[in-house]
Amino acid sequence: MNDEFNKNINKFCYLTLQVLDISSNLGVFNYFTELFGITDENESILVHVHGFFPYFYVEFPEDIILNAEFTRKLEKLIHENVKLNDINRRKIVKDIDIVSRLSVKYFQNNEEKRMLKITYFSFREKENILKILNKYYRNLKFFNIDLSYITQFMVDLNVCGCCWIQITGNFKLRNKEWSKISTCKIECDAYVSSLKVYDYESNIKDFVYKPKNETITLESISPYKILSYDIECLNGAKGEFPVPETNEIIVIGNILYQEIYENEEKNELNMKKVNVRFKMRKTLRHLHLTMKKFYLRNGVNL
Repeated sequence: MNDEFNKNINKFCYLTLQVLDISSNLGVFNYFTELFGITDENESILVHVHGFFPYFYVEFPEDIILNAEFTRKLEKLIHENVKLNDINRRKIVKDIDIVSRLSVKYFQNNEEKRMLKITYFSFREKENILKILNKYYRNLKFFNIDLSYITQFMVDLNVCGCCWIQITGNFKLRNKEWSKISTCKIECDAYVSSLKVYDYESNIKDFVYKPKNETITLESISPYKILSYDIECLNGAKGEFPVPETNEIIVIGNILYQEIYENEEKNELNMKKVNVRFKMRKTLRHLHLTMKKFYLRNGVNL
């Protein structure tokens, strides 16, 4: 680590953010979730969360005994039948665990059944794994095979829209030398075990933001800076669907909204609001530059 990284890692012992959007990067070998949010100090942040992998459950017939030896043979069977297109790839399946789960399909009388939880590295190989299982075994029941990676992440970690997350473990801050890919003020990489999600089911009413020793409640809202605009586009001469390169775009109006707190208690609230209404006839390639010049001319810092 360089000196700049050590300086940053000591500065941010904790990172606290309110989640605004969730995305994912589904590479061939590495899966990670992208959390976009705002800190309580109104700084944009992007967190690359590593260590969470997709999975599904499979229930075998009762005559098959699920044990450690069976899981080892099954993993070997899968790897022997999957064609590896990349010589650098060593494993397709990350883990095969024996678990007890309750199916919500039909009446189960609260009876849990033993299943295999198959965690894998790549969505590209999921269909191949399913084909192999159906080829060598009969009467299998699959669960959670249609759930997206983001859905599994949110359900397992109780992540919901605008929830608060605190990163309490080790993480790496990104800068130009650490392959920063966004325009967020803060960008970092963290392991999934470092995330502490606060939700209403946890019965935690508030938590302490360590650097300033401030209390944040679940109802707290970060001081967002919101730019909202309405865009309409003209149809073609014969009513055909608009083409960005040729058809005109009309910006009817937009609003920039920002909350500015006057003191630490945040009791007094001063709202800075710029309401702009104008009409502009431009093609798409001129739209961004024109809006940027307008805000700079009016002293609005985005």
